[in-house]
Amino acid sequence: MHNDDFEITNNIHKTLNDLYSGNGHFDRIMQKMDHQKKVHKKKSMFFRAVVPSFLSLFLMIGVMFPVFGNESTLVDVYHNYRINRSFRSLHRIKIVQAPPHTQAEMQQFIINTLLERDFNMTPAQIHQLMAQNVDYTEIIGIAIISRLVNQPPGTIIEQIQNQDWLPVLRSNHLPPGRLINEMRRYIQSYEQHPLQTMFFRGIVEHYSGDLGLLMLDGAPFKIHVLPDTILNQPLKAGMVVHVEATFLPDQQKIGAISIQPFDPQKEGFLSFVGKVTFRDRHIIRIYLQDTQKEELLLLSPHILRNPSNRFIRPGAMVRFIAVRDHHGRMIAVRFRPDTGF
Repeated sequence: MHNDDFEITNNIHKTLNDLYSGNGHFDRIMQKMDHQKKVHKKKSMFFRAVVPSFLSLFLMIGVMFPVFGNESTLVDVYHNYRINRSFRSLHRIKIVQAPPHTQAEMQQFIINTLLERDFNMTPAQIHQLMAQNVDYTEIIGIAIISRLVNQPPGTIIEQIQNQDWLPVLRSNHLPPGRLINEMRRYIQSYEQHPLQTMFFRGIVEHYSGDLGLLMLDGAPFKIHVLPDTILNQPLKAGMVVHVEATFLPDQQKIGAISIQPFDPQKEGFLSFVGKVTFRDRHIIRIYLQDTQKEELLLLSPHILRNPSNRFIRPGAMVRFIAVRDHHGRMIAVRFRPDTGF
């Protein structure tokens, strides 16, 4: 027992001696930590000095030289992003109180009306642009560019083929900021004074006086003939008419304000009836009795989207309303199966 106490005492003294002798060890640890702090501080100062300089150099190179494997600089990429965002914002042009599905159906006619009202385009000019398979709202942006640079909209559409907007603006000496500000101003003006009436033109496919319903080719909805609708002459199927109408939010329908005859030829359109002799998707040949020869005719994109275009087939008698593009080609913008030649 006495020996055990002695051994315990020796062990305690030995442990204490070891602890005291470890003071130097702790000092070395503290010195090492101080050294690491100094190294970290030096690295931090290095990165603070080098990284901003590297980023500045990278941006300078990006401004002066092409990036991302194309001919655009970083500044070009930024400007194209802002321009495309401005074009997307044109989708805010709509009839505020109409439901989404009605908005989509009326979009083409809203844009057509604005192009006539705000940019003094004729119906024939508008259909020539529509035939280029350009997004409806994008045509508003093209019309704004056209007005700013004093160039025909068709010329702008030709320039935009297979390239971004920025080269088009540069070739017309139009600063991107000016276009973006003008598009913003136009949208704000529309939102403050939204469209109240719209224009519809087309061939009467069906009219019911009892129900007060009118169906036009190319319009995927019914137009309601109201008791106070102004009619210049009785309506019947096959007529070409101009309709001024408004959206009635309380009834969720389109009501006609006035309906009058529309002469396509006076407005720069071609109107004819022919026999389809050949069709390959959007390309058809028709035989015209008046001229006793065949003509090549292209179907516009919105006709191809119309399910009724299946009636345009070899052997069918069809009435067309068409325009000529800047290449002189005939492009059908309206059609209706015809029973007489």
